[in-house]
Amino acid sequence: MASWEPDFWSSIRNRVRLQKDYAQEQAAEYASARLSLQAELASDYFTLRGLDAQADIYARSIRYYEDSLRVTRTRLQDQAASRLDVARAENQLYTTQAHLLDIQAQREVMEHAIAVLVNVAPSSFHIAADSHLNATRLAISPGLPSGLLERRPDIAMAERQMAQANRAIGIARAAFYPHVSFRMDGGFGDNGFNLANLANSMWTYGATVTLPVFEGGLRRAQLQQSWSAYRETRDHYRMTVLTAFRDVEDGLSRTQRLDSENTRLRAAVGAASQTQEITMNLYKGGLAAYLDVLIAQVSTLEARIQQVEVQTRYLQAQVGLVRACGGGWDASLLPAPNRLPSVGPLQYSGLHDARPAGDVPPPRTRGEEPEDNLTGPNLSALQAR
Repeated sequence: MASWEPDFWSSIRNRVRLQKDYAQEQAAEYASARLSLQAELASDYFTLRGLDAQADIYARSIRYYEDSLRVTRTRLQDQAASRLDVARAENQLYTTQAHLLDIQAQREVMEHAIAVLVNVAPSSFHIAADSHLNATRLAISPGLPSGLLERRPDIAMAERQMAQANRAIGIARAAFYPHVSFRMDGGFGDNGFNLANLANSMWTYGATVTLPVFEGGLRRAQLQQSWSAYRETRDHYRMTVLTAFRDVEDGLSRTQRLDSENTRLRAAVGAASQTQEITMNLYKGGLAAYLDVLIAQVSTLEARIQQVEVQTRYLQAQVGLVRACGGGWDASLLPAPNRLPSVGPLQYSGLHDARPAGDVPPPRTRGEEPEDNLTGPNLSALQAR
């Protein structure tokens, strides 16, 4: 038996194109999920480094407060200070030690979160502490807004959804026209074993044409439904584009303001540290009260912690800006419609392993560990930075 259906009204072609658009949509969704995980990993990593910097500040402050406590106790023995000064120094020291323990607990929790993102058991994962925060400024291209439509995978995904809805309209329209097909049947029949005799052969062929006459408005309703679905995807595409532009503007605003704020706080830290040293020297010489020393120490610690927190937020804002710009992704990485992986009608080999499709890598071959980690290769790059 053989049959053939001519595609007069592009119904079959639209179905094929719809599936290709769907394949491209899935590739864009894969890129969007990967970008989201990578951005989350980078943000968590900079949070971890910010906690390292805070822990270093608390550790250095604790050493300074221990020296201050020794000085105060010595002055108490010399009857040059009161017991109140010693109690204030002890309170400052013990409170700072408690803050350090809290920061260390936060760091361990964040390290566990990173371990999950890189697909590693938290108990066997560790990142060495590093108190240096490198805030490298990003270079933003002037033509970014115009090229953003090709650099965001979520925009490409929304556009492919709109393309699928457009194909569905063509399929719904084709249902109004006659359905034509050609068919040919053949075979052999005999009561004995002489089946190959040409005289025993049977052959039939013909054409069928079907046309919907009355279906109670079903075809018209399906066409209207396809148009409504198209309008929905069009509005979703527009909202995705506007959201992308907003994300970029938010990222630019955050990075610029936080960079300026970080510069001001660095100057504030320098002034507070200088005040702390001068006040401590005056106290050792008996020219200042310990309350002045305590106020200077608290101000210095708060200024340093605030500066590190702002610098961490600045790095996280840079991550958000990179994510808003697509993270280096481009629409050219989508699988081309004429290069989508396909299987031939008589193909029996190579069916177990998928072919690569655009930016989507194929899974590992049988017997190898599957590649299910989308963030692992990026951790070493972050640590190098």
